[in-house]
Amino acid sequence: MQSVQVHCPFCNATAEPRSEGRYICDFCLQPFSVVDAQREESRLLQEIRAWVEQKVGAVGLSGGGVDAGSRAFIFQQRILPDIKRDVDRSLETFGTFGQFALVPMPVATSRADQSVHNPLITHRTQILGLKNLRARLSSEHISGFAVGPAEQSSLQSMDRRLAELVHLSNVADAASTRRPQGYTAARRNLEVLIEELDKSLTAEARNDTGLKGFLLIIRRRYQHLIELCRVSEELCTSLTAHGTTLAESVARCAGELESVATELEGSGYSPADTMPTVVGVRNEAAAARVLVRWLQSYDIFTSRTQLPFLQFVSDVTPLLGGETIAPEACAQRLEVAAFVLRAARGEAVAPTSADTSWISGWAESQRARKSLGFFGTEEQVTGVTAFMAPVWVADVAFSRAQGSVFTSGVESRTIAFVDASSPHSSKVVFIDDPSHPIAQALGYPTPLGTSEVALPLSTPGDVILMFTQAVRARPGTLNPRVNLRGIAFLTGASANYTDNKGSSRTVVNCANGFVRLDDSVIHRVQATQQILQRYG
Repeated sequence: MQSVQVHCPFCNATAEPRSEGRYICDFCLQPFSVVDAQREESRLLQEIRAWVEQKVGAVGLSGGGVDAGSRAFIFQQRILPDIKRDVDRSLETFGTFGQFALVPMPVATSRADQSVHNPLITHRTQILGLKNLRARLSSEHISGFAVGPAEQSSLQSMDRRLAELVHLSNVADAASTRRPQGYTAARRNLEVLIEELDKSLTAEARNDTGLKGFLLIIRRRYQHLIELCRVSEELCTSLTAHGTTLAESVARCAGELESVATELEGSGYSPADTMPTVVGVRNEAAAARVLVRWLQSYDIFTSRTQLPFLQFVSDVTPLLGGETIAPEACAQRLEVAAFVLRAARGEAVAPTSADTSWISGWAESQRARKSLGFFGTEEQVTGVTAFMAPVWVADVAFSRAQGSVFTSGVESRTIAFVDASSPHSSKVVFIDDPSHPIAQALGYPTPLGTSEVALPLSTPGDVILMFTQAVRARPGTLNPRVNLRGIAFLTGASANYTDNKGSSRTVVNCANGFVRLDDSVIHRVQATQQILQRYG
């Protein structure tokens, strides 16, 4: 019995023989057949034979009559310089790819897909074409001229450089699919990369302290990326995932990757190699932290139902406006939405002012009436709906300028509010009197009860800037310092009107005009109802 190795005709990875003769490469995910592999192997052999014959003549193919000293001379003068030139040129062609994250998380993001610009993916065809050079490096026709350990080590070193680039491209390309088989392939390539690093640590880096330290740090990076691939595989395949448990694992990876980036930055190794990689590793850590937020919120949303994680991401992202904002902001919105969901379920309390006494009078006052009973339009109230409007609340300290000649600053405080569904600095309102009824009511967190709730569409980072801008716009205020309390709820209402011509309109209000709402708040109420119907 003779074991026959089958090599992928795309990336040259070894595949286990299969009886049906059809394969999907475990490393680059390309389909091929045994015939394809044999055809490519034959082509490579012919190309190598032609190259060797061009460099050293037909005698170089047989090696007969060429003594060891002559073979060493031919290798150093005719073979090694050309191969080294070809390897260096090939690696230079693909530019700087270190600043790109290798493994994107299985979370929908609004940023342009990095694969659009990542050379590991955009130059994918050329990188896979490096197998031609690798075949040359491992060919017996060439290794036969590398008679000494130094010459053999030189060939192995160049092959590892090329293999690293091919495997990195496989990782980036496979993981960018955000599918289970993609993360599995990415993990396998990372495992091979660690094996290749271990070889380099015992060869090229054995007597190079700087290189050894650099490779050991990179090895840690790959180990943590392997764990992220495992988590991503589970999230893509499980019908229901344990979000909190997985979040803890991902959070550890994020912390370790941040540590890897810090160590790379302070390693003192070649800045051209380390600094782009520092950026890439920090991008990976940031992506992992975003995934942590999604996983924690996933557990809250699906605590009363079972839903695959990817289905959850697909359902929730449009409600959060995730196609138009940065992934970190989308994750923050998700956390805010998770808090509102818990409050709507009665699982959490929140500062609430639930005064509804003003609604009926307000609805009637907004109705259009005929002038003198004859002129204009007469409307009828066709429906009034009360809901709880989320608002951001902040305590603001600032200095108030006093004196016309000798100006001095007096410490002052106020409470700021803004609509959380559609915030803007022009909509910020203030309560300077702490005895104001709304300020008093918000001092005691209470359950929301059964009221409908509008879904917030903003983040703490958004509104802190808005509060600061609004305070600075007030006359005589200096040095504002904003301390965000969080989300509170005020009673809101929408009134529907229809006139005698069949036209209709809707008006919204919050706390009898205290906070200005946009009409879009109605859609945010509907969004919350969709979430409650979906997730309980």
